[in-house]
Amino acid sequence: MSQAAEGVPALVSNRVSVVEKLDIPSGCDGSFWLHRGAARSPFHRHEELEINICVAGSATYVVDNRRFALARRTALWLFPGQNHLLVERSQDFAMWIAVWKPGPLELSCRGAAAALRAQMPDSTWIARLESDDMYRLEALLADLCRCQDDDHRNAGLSWLLMECFTAWKRSGQPVAGHAVHPAVERAARILRDENLKMPELARRVGLSPSRLSRVFHQQIGQTLTGYRLQTMTERFLNSYDGRNYSLTEAAALAGFGSYAQFHRALLVRTGRNPSQHRERMRAL
Repeated sequence: MSQAAEGVPALVSNRVSVVEKLDIPSGCDGSFWLHRGAARSPFHRHEELEINICVAGSATYVVDNRRFALARRTALWLFPGQNHLLVERSQDFAMWIAVWKPGPLELSCRGAAAALRAQMPDSTWIARLESDDMYRLEALLADLCRCQDDDHRNAGLSWLLMECFTAWKRSGQPVAGHAVHPAVERAARILRDENLKMPELARRVGLSPSRLSRVFHQQIGQTLTGYRLQTMTERFLNSYDGRNYSLTEAAALAGFGSYAQFHRALLVRTGRNPSQHRERMRAL
């Protein structure tokens, strides 16, 4: 079994970070989809087990405090205790993502596969799959996309889980990772929950503002300003339902300093201006 990227352990404080709620249809044991495009999410984790399988292009993943390069056939498992962030993707980047809920996972994983029930593994599970295994998984995922009812999809998800585990276990090509500066990882987590200005953020993580800004951009592939706008936008999207607050109130609660800043950030993230997003939410 390949367990690459041994080294810097995940920080204990990762365990208390915000948990992302995935949109999995009711009655389904999990979900899967082909991910494309340039949309980013802040550092996050969730209670579901996840696997990412790169099918085209390249990207960089930050998992806890290590960076990993993804290319075609790279398979990366993400466990509930692991914060992760996808950055620096190429224009042609694409990957399959599959997730499994904790309950069905407990029932499916027996024997050696019981290791998939881990909450915080000792290392990051990432490797390059054999070509034959990659083709088989792509064909299986394409078949599952044609399933029309929950019973077939749930049976397929259980089969997919075992096939992914078998292919990953058989791989002899582990992918090495590189350490991320602890202050960078901590700054990203802090900004997910608090909208701190640079001087206070730098003080909290123990670096000068200029060094934090430089190292963050080098290692995350995004400026601190861009990352802050991104987290505020995600905070707005997660809390605004089109009814309880006005757009101006919701933007202020998310941390935006001006409506113009909020308008630009939402348009970049969703392709909709605030008024269009409000109408969309009210129609749901």
